[in-house]
Amino acid sequence: MLTTDTILQNRYRVVRTLGRGGMGAVYEAFDERLSRKVALKETLVETDQLRRAFEREASLLANLRHPALPKVLDHFREHAQLFLVMEFIPGDDLGVMLEQGRAFSVPEVLGWANQLLNALEYLHRLDQPVLHRDIKPSNLKLISPNHIVLLDFGLAKGSAGQMTPTNDQSLLAYSPNYSPLEQMQGTGTDERSDLYSLGSTIYHLLTGVKPPDALARATVVLNGQPDPLRPASEIKEEIPAAVSAALMRAMALNMENRPRTVSHMRDELHGTATRPGATVPMAEKDETTRVSSPRSVGGTIAPTPSREPARGGRLVVPLHEEKLVVEEKSKSGWKWVLGTALIAGLAILSVALYVLYGRGPSNRAETNQSQASPVPSLTPIENSNQQENANAQSANFNSEASLGPVELGARTALEQRRIPFSEEAFTRVVEDGDTGAVDLFLTGGMNPDVRDATARTALVNAAARGSDSISRKLLRKGADVNARDNNGSTALMESARSGHEETTSVLLANGADVNLMDSNGQTALLQAAAQGRAKIVRMLINKGARTDLKDKDGRDALTWARINDRSDVIKLLTKAGAN
Repeated sequence: MLTTDTILQNRYRVVRTLGRGGMGAVYEAFDERLSRKVALKETLVETDQLRRAFEREASLLANLRHPALPKVLDHFREHAQLFLVMEFIPGDDLGVMLEQGRAFSVPEVLGWANQLLNALEYLHRLDQPVLHRDIKPSNLKLISPNHIVLLDFGLAKGSAGQMTPTNDQSLLAYSPNYSPLEQMQGTGTDERSDLYSLGSTIYHLLTGVKPPDALARATVVLNGQPDPLRPASEIKEEIPAAVSAALMRAMALNMENRPRTVSHMRDELHGTATRPGATVPMAEKDETTRVSSPRSVGGTIAPTPSREPARGGRLVVPLHEEKLVVEEKSKSGWKWVLGTALIAGLAILSVALYVLYGRGPSNRAETNQSQASPVPSLTPIENSNQQENANAQSANFNSEASLGPVELGARTALEQRRIPFSEEAFTRVVEDGDTGAVDLFLTGGMNPDVRDATARTALVNAAARGSDSISRKLLRKGADVNARDNNGSTALMESARSGHEETTSVLLANGADVNLMDSNGQTALLQAAAQGRAKIVRMLINKGARTDLKDKDGRDALTWARINDRSDVIKLLTKAGAN
């Protein structure tokens, strides 16, 4: 166990223990270098094989980018322990909420299930697929009522050949009540194992009853007695019988009896949700919406609904456009402006002294180091990062002759904050929501369309986190509002799916294309409708989003809204002409 104020890697200071078990612990820590909270996961391992496996898997996890998954920021070895540094996610732990007697409604649990299915689909479809293997209520956090995050990759396993052999040891064991039989027996796991854990978790959230563990169930069944797992609909009458059946199938003891893929489980859960009637009474006044007629998008021709009169031009349907306040929050803005101006002035003075006396950054660094305490040797990863930053800084200083005093001032201000002027650092401060540092990067000449390892631009990352202020800054500097990542997702899709209304408004005001499709054929409207984002659905329709477009599974926005029982969204889409 680590004690409070323990410092690892000359960087991470332990603040408090968040949880612990037989194989390690999780701590809240403070990154002294970047001045931010992080989650520090300690894992105890005993063999070189497991150490190598841990390092390979940590490198794989570091490249994950999804709104429902935390980012892995770093990993290292110190003494006999291995550590994973992850994004610190605030919010309520669903496991604790269950223990406190909280009950959850069917629609909200199925909404969370949809987000978790999307996250698993992302993990399972990677070039090197990743299995989470520890889905349970205590690993789920609500950062807002409609946004859930899946934590703790302590049991995660990649399937690129490193840890997949059946008789390999896993880094940890399993979580009773949520782990499938094959994981408990060590006979080999695949994506159907994650589906079992997800099914068990949804079962617990819906019923408030912890499911019996798979090993106990198997023992009872082998003795010729009935499976002790009760259908969820028997425990709570409001749970649809078909949803209950889908969960029973996901929690089948035999892997072969479970859904084969995330898509299959989604079909079973969504296809059985309660659907509203075909007609919805509407009596609102003074509402206006514009709906485009069917046309081809991205090479896909949208089918024309049957029994519908031919459309000429645009159809006008009354829908009230709600005003959203999207003014930039500037309570602390003046402080930043004044602070940046002072720093810029100091930087100009520094440049003048450099010219007069020949004292450059390297000399200043040497002077500072001579007054500081000795610095421990770096790990290979830190050494590589430092060399990369040094190269970036060298290139920056070599090109300073072409920069003006404002650019030089901004870069010097970053240097004083110990932030290198590099693309990696820029991506990091955008993801962390550090508006001050983003300002300095953009003022210093950073390209606003820099991409990370998954081809996500800074704008896509900012939109996924609802950073409307940073989104504005990037757009003012010329960021491409319709740039796509490796999955074809745009900033608008990320913002719409996550329910960030202000950010969505900012993107729409700057020309975001509402009818672009991602690699699954989904538009921002489909994703917002599936999540029940009524205000965003309204905004998208009023900007010309087409209600007739369908994804690769043949589902349009109205179908997704019905699947998830989003009556307010169904009402909007129906009024906009959706069939």
